[in-house]
Amino acid sequence: MEHFKIVYVGRTKNLFSLENGNYCIGFRGNCGSDSPDFGKYALLMSEYYFKLLENSGIKTHYVASDRASLLMEVHPAAGIGAGTEVICRFAHNSSDCTVLTVPKSENGDICISADERDSVEKAAHSAARIIAGDLSSLGVELCEIKIEFGRTASGIAVIDDISADRMLVCADGRELTRSELYESFFKNK
Repeated sequence: MEHFKIVYVGRTKNLFSLENGNYCIGFRGNCGSDSPDFGKYALLMSEYYFKLLENSGIKTHYVASDRASLLMEVHPAAGIGAGTEVICRFAHNSSDCTVLTVPKSENGDICISADERDSVEKAAHSAARIIAGDLSSLGVELCEIKIEFGRTASGIAVIDDISADRMLVCADGRELTRSELYESFFKNK
């Protein structure tokens, strides 16, 4: 990846602008999480799921990853209102997925057209079901996931990251920690 300039410094990741017009998400180390390799695992899981979603026809902002540097190159994406983090919740032992969040502006007004809202809801349902199906192959159950959406040059897309930090996953009747989820995920991938 090329030279970059810092745009945002966050708790678990930083955002950089690239000379080619794209951005780069830099994942940090453990950031006080329960996983000593949080940044590495978050990057690898995000890379895996962005590719899986793209191969399933769901738009994302993912471009490429530099695993050694914990960097993920992404297409530019504009937020929708004050942010469009959609929560998808599954009924216990069910593929029934409920979308719980509608994007709003900072003053609470709906800030998305009906067509965009339908696109976000359909993409959220599809993405959540794909990820849930993949996780079920590991013997774990996705109970809830937060998926962030934004506007890219190609339309509404899944953005940010798709890591254990955004998921509530259970196995054997109990919630897994991020470390347990990462261990299960990487042992089987």
